[in-house]
Amino acid sequence: MPDTSLLLALLVQSVLVPFAAAGALAWTLRHAACAPAAMALAVAAGFLASYMALVPGAWPWPPQSAMDWQPWVVLASCAGALVIDAEKRRGPRQFVARAVLGSVLGLLLVWPAVGSLGVAKAGTAALVAGVLMAGVWSLRTNARFPAGTHPLRLAAVAGGAGIALMLDSSQTAGQLSGALAMALVACAVIGQLRATLASPAVGTVVLVLGTLLLQAHVYAGFPLGYVALLLAGTVADVVPALLIRPGRASSERGARVTSALLTLVPVVAVIGMAIKTLQESGGY
Repeated sequence: MPDTSLLLALLVQSVLVPFAAAGALAWTLRHAACAPAAMALAVAAGFLASYMALVPGAWPWPPQSAMDWQPWVVLASCAGALVIDAEKRRGPRQFVARAVLGSVLGLLLVWPAVGSLGVAKAGTAALVAGVLMAGVWSLRTNARFPAGTHPLRLAAVAGGAGIALMLDSSQTAGQLSGALAMALVACAVIGQLRATLASPAVGTVVLVLGTLLLQAHVYAGFPLGYVALLLAGTVADVVPALLIRPGRASSERGARVTSALLTLVPVVAVIGMAIKTLQESGGY
């Protein structure tokens, strides 16, 4: 029989707390002048509320471990996304700013492992992660894809990542990824399932999820193959958006179904592989 106290703690810390915190802030700010930033702030609030409920002695100073840095990374992700996207002009300069932000945040998380990895490996990991996060962020907010990013699409990826992380690598990282998913679900509910994420919110989600996956890979051996599949899931709906012609309703409906499947297939594949690995190791 499963431990009911463990399941209850999981439900409270990774589902109820982030949903309530993100939902309350999104509801409060829904008609405010800062509405474009509301979902970014709500996602950050939901994640941080879950972090404080989950991690003993949360927010120590100075941070000693990668997990100690995580709340500061979330705050910097939200603030940085808001500042970068306040610049109306898009192009290479904006991409570079996003990549620099992602790389700096990644470096904060891998820095405690410099002693074992070495400066070159740690720096390379942070740089590659930063460029990939900037790429996902830029693709998802590109003006050529006017449909925007629905919160549930990224929630599916974050939730799938959370399950895989809990099965394969790190329960704490998995629960926090699940909390990110629930914060996005709350934003979707407050937006009556119609609202899409503004660019700062997309950036916040991409940076938080990306740094969680980086942390899990460096410290818990989360496979790069899983990371690649989850990365594919975050941008999979870009493919049908490129293929349809504007104004064709049937094509647009088909594209929505196709994009949902393209998002879910790599996520389900990662969960399936994580379960298979756990079974082979005798843990399930």
